[in-house]
Amino acid sequence: MKLLLTGATGFIGETLVPCLLREGMSVSALVRSPDCRLPTGVNRIHGDILDPDLEAKLPPGIDGLVHMAALITFDASRLNDLMMVNGEGTRRLLAAAERVGIRRVTVVSSACTLGISEDPAKILDESSVPAAALVNRNPYMASKLEEEKAALECQKRGRCEVVIVNPTTVFGAGDRTMNSGTMIRKVHGSRIVPLPPGGTNVVDVRDACAGILSAHLNGTPGRRYVLGGVNLTFAGLVREIAGQFPGRRLLVPVPRFARWFVSVGASVAARCAGGRFLTPQILEDLFLYKYYSHALAERDLGYRPRFGIGETLRSAIEYYRREGLLP
Repeated sequence: MKLLLTGATGFIGETLVPCLLREGMSVSALVRSPDCRLPTGVNRIHGDILDPDLEAKLPPGIDGLVHMAALITFDASRLNDLMMVNGEGTRRLLAAAERVGIRRVTVVSSACTLGISEDPAKILDESSVPAAALVNRNPYMASKLEEEKAALECQKRGRCEVVIVNPTTVFGAGDRTMNSGTMIRKVHGSRIVPLPPGGTNVVDVRDACAGILSAHLNGTPGRRYVLGGVNLTFAGLVREIAGQFPGRRLLVPVPRFARWFVSVGASVAARCAGGRFLTPQILEDLFLYKYYSHALAERDLGYRPRFGIGETLRSAIEYYRREGLLP
């Protein structure tokens, strides 16, 4: 099978590409930099999903496309950039894929498009719809919903079979930009660590990649699949992270009434310093629950997370130290 990948040099791509090569697949990667780090044997195509001549750059005979490229920021001032890259970029890429005859497409979205809950007992799945007010506050979520809209439009046109996967919060090796690793670095570098009252779903990058491959091969066109691991309170996750490092840390529970003060403080800090992750919405999410079910992926794809949280964290920390990202 000949596959074309976007986002092959990103967090998930760093694990997925070797996995595909081990499966004996021929892999081409659309990359913006010719000097990017990729395994031997990958065919590099220099380009961007927004290139007007993208169709001419795609090699002939490609059987499938796995689209992972995305702009990741939660800065509200970057909404237009997010919509252009994640929304319009996906739309253009899929149109080019249709024109060159690619028949099978997997779009890697995010579980954030399923929303967030105030209730820890509410487990979200592929049928969940985020509240409009939440989408308006979260530019990244809005852009990933637009990405999924473009994917489903392509599926309806009938020239491609399109499957969408929704990984939850991914931890593990390959996270060079420290997306999920930001929490690990904060716990590692602090002696006093707050314990937010909310929760999230954590999945190992190796499990997410196995799910992506299975969805591409076996997923039902037009469906979304949550690729999750374990639902954990943030307090539980922080304790797991702290347990990976020597030394004692003071773990301080954050009361729920602090939510408003945290949000206001984040607004001031974001205006002063900017940043991809320090936003009111991100900090408010620490008081909410991103609990998801991957039951549909289990049923349709045979998806089974293999790695426990301890093994996942050790793999991530070893990678950060090897790359000089963590002292």
